[in-house]
Amino acid sequence: MKHLKKLFNIVRSILKLVVILFVAFLLWWLILIPITNNIILNGYVKEIKQYARDSNFEIIEDIRACGKLYGNGNGMEYMVMLLVKSDEELEETSMFTPESLEGYYILYSLHSAAWDSVLTWDIRAH
Repeated sequence: MKHLKKLFNIVRSILKLVVILFVAFLLWWLILIPITNNIILNGYVKEIKQYARDSNFEIIEDIRACGKLYGNGNGMEYMVMLLVKSDEELEETSMFTPESLEGYYILYSLHSAAWDSVLTWDIRAH
C-alpha cells in the first residue's frame, strides 16, 4: 500500500510538471513571441522615421504590419510605410523606395526574419 501511494505521488508530480510546462509554452508562443516581433517592428518604424526626419520630410501618416505579408510558406515579414510630404524630389536608396504623387511620397521598408528563427513561430506568420 505504501508503494502504491508513493507511486501515485510521483505520477501526480509529473503531471503537474507537464501541465506547468505546457502552460509556460503556450504563454511563450501566444504572448512573448508576438510581443518580440512587435518590438522588432517598432525598431524598423523608428529607423524609417529617423530617415524621414533627417531628410526634413513632414510625416503625414505611418502604417506598420508584421506577419505573413507576401510569398509562400511560413515566415515573418515586417513592413513599415510612411506617407511624407516634401517639396524636393526623392531618390531611391538601398533601404527605401519612394513613390510620388504631387509632393507626397510613400516610403516603405520590408524586412524578413530568418526562416529558421523562433520568431517565425508567431501565429501571424502562417
